[in-house]
Amino acid sequence: MDSANSRAFLRDFNEIESYLKTKHNKGDYMSFQALLDKAAQRNDRIVKRYISDLKEIAELRNAIVHTYTNEVLAEPTPYIVNLIEEIRSKLVVPPTVERFVKEVVTLHEDSSLRQVLHNMNEKAYSQFPLVDKHNLVTSLVTDSGIANWLAAHLDQDHVSIKNVQVKDLQPYDKKKKSYRFIRKDASMYEAQDRFSQAAERGEKLVTLIITENGASNKPILGIITPWDVMETKEKGNSKP
Repeated sequence: MDSANSRAFLRDFNEIESYLKTKHNKGDYMSFQALLDKAAQRNDRIVKRYISDLKEIAELRNAIVHTYTNEVLAEPTPYIVNLIEEIRSKLVVPPTVERFVKEVVTLHEDSSLRQVLHNMNEKAYSQFPLVDKHNLVTSLVTDSGIANWLAAHLDQDHVSIKNVQVKDLQPYDKKKKSYRFIRKDASMYEAQDRFSQAAERGEKLVTLIITENGASNKPILGIITPWDVMETKEKGNSKP
């Protein structure tokens, strides 16, 4: 038995196996199951996400292909063919956060509160990176910081923002350090995991700052919020 479904299934399985061997084993022979376990131990995020599916797929492959002749003894369903193709594409060519690399609206310590409010209204953003003269991120300016500053000055009859600058807001901003850095070639799944893991730890993480190599001493290239990655968040172990 040799059909389009079986050929597609075996092609994708072989590509996944080749990826695992290349990335996670350059020495002695390892079974497919052992390669999966090693990849998961090494925090391969896509393998970890789909490891149960991949182990079932491996058992299916062994069940439908004769060990010695590679003759196809059964036909994989369209669901399985689509699932293995999805996993293969995410492993071999995963989408990266580079899609979020673009010109970023940034602020400086001497930026006025009026400018911040104008930017928030015009861009519909709730936070902006605060950068130094080298365009390196040093903090965040958030809507909650502005709200806290206003709350602290409510005892005044008239609150003027005329001479208020970003540096005046920073002491009131509890989210000003709620960011981390990520390299521009990191996968979308890594970004999703960073937000998820922070939430599990009870850590406030409102933004990922993209730089060339994920280092804080490199200029900002873009920003990612949890909302940016929510639409592409997908889980493994999907069942029909």
